[in-house]
Amino acid sequence: MTDLTVPEHVLSAVKEQWPDRGEAWSRDVLAEFDQICRRHKAVVREIFKSRYGFVVGVDSPQGSLVIRGSADPLAAGQAAVVSALAAAGVGPQVREIEPTETGVWTVMDRVLPGDPLADVGVTVADVVTLAETYRQVIGHTAPDPDLPSLTDWLYGRLVDDALTDMPDWATVAPADERGECLAILADLASDDGSLCHGDVSGWNVLLGPDRRMFLIDPRGLRGDPAYDAALIAVKFGMRTGAYSDPFAATANVADATSLDKNRIDAWLRIAMAARV
Repeated sequence: MTDLTVPEHVLSAVKEQWPDRGEAWSRDVLAEFDQICRRHKAVVREIFKSRYGFVVGVDSPQGSLVIRGSADPLAAGQAAVVSALAAAGVGPQVREIEPTETGVWTVMDRVLPGDPLADVGVTVADVVTLAETYRQVIGHTAPDPDLPSLTDWLYGRLVDDALTDMPDWATVAPADERGECLAILADLASDDGSLCHGDVSGWNVLLGPDRRMFLIDPRGLRGDPAYDAALIAVKFGMRTGAYSDPFAATANVADATSLDKNRIDAWLRIAMAARV
């Protein structure tokens, strides 16, 4: 373990994103990680790519695990959603959640082979399978009513004229488009207490045995499952090559999830304007 280091880009990103806790997290992260490894008798195998977290694959007597350390102030809520997704049957089993003074550690089973769906070539059938998998989430309430609201998070993005956290290809949506979506958002806000993932995107869906799909890295919000369905339709439907229209896959996703297509379409409009 003496040669183990946190990737420099992670340390820099954490300090920039959360300056009030980033320095302390960076100082303590390896010692805390070592303690968790000792508890689980874990042997390090690889460090995974991550923007803001220290994510490590290990072997242990329990099997292959992933240990994730995060300095995100919302990390406790994210860990709660991870556990709720596991209980719903769509996420890896959680072995431990440990809050610290500067962040949260989550220990969970490693998904094997663990290929991100986006990296293996998405088919139309995969989109339907993912939507059918997600159906197991629908009907569950959020694990904590005090989790941040999906509606509030999207509202903040829609009113931000200087939004920077966007895909590389994007620029801030025109003000009139965002204004129309703010009105739609107000109508949709009634169902904001459900379990949702919040970021069902290309590298947050992993393939397990027999191509079973697992959802990882939730955003840690409470919200409407139809929003996740909208992300499945656009972020995976467009990858198949069968759809050139962002809305073309929503009918299939609506059928597979038994959610209302018009509601999925409305969330998709908001997601596109909010540049998620």
